[in-house]
Amino acid sequence: MSHYKPYPAYKDSGVEWLGKVPEHWVVSRLRFAAELNPPISQAVLSNLDAEVSFLPMEKIGEDGSINLELTRPVADVRNGYSYFENGDVAFAKVTPCFENGKGALLRNLVGHIGFGTTEITVLRAKEKIDPRFLNYVVQSDRFRGFGSGAMTGAGG
Repeated sequence: MSHYKPYPAYKDSGVEWLGKVPEHWVVSRLRFAAELNPPISQAVLSNLDAEVSFLPMEKIGEDGSINLELTRPVADVRNGYSYFENGDVAFAKVTPCFENGKGALLRNLVGHIGFGTTEITVLRAKEKIDPRFLNYVVQSDRFRGFGSGAMTGAGG
């Protein structure tokens, strides 16, 4: 990590566990940085025969990988599944998959959209938030530690 240069100035984040952050960063709650489980776009529903990516839990890796070999027509998955688009971040919301880090930055989806297991939470980065950073946050040990501590039962 020695090839990374420090920022010229830092400030207190105001968050005890976070400490100091680069002076130009804006510290905000996750709910202000991302939309939680965004709704299905009406444009998607206008073509029910379109093939889209389908992502069951077993196709989501613990290393940020996803296996996109499965597709389904929109008509078969528009109800009863989680909806996502290229650039969204998904992570498991059930135990032990959450603790094990199942989740990914969703890319290369067929038709740029997909549907999958209801056992994931989908985050869509809001303006000025890089989805790669959002994925880094939800894959972090600290995020998973806080989430694991708040879970109750198998559903989390």
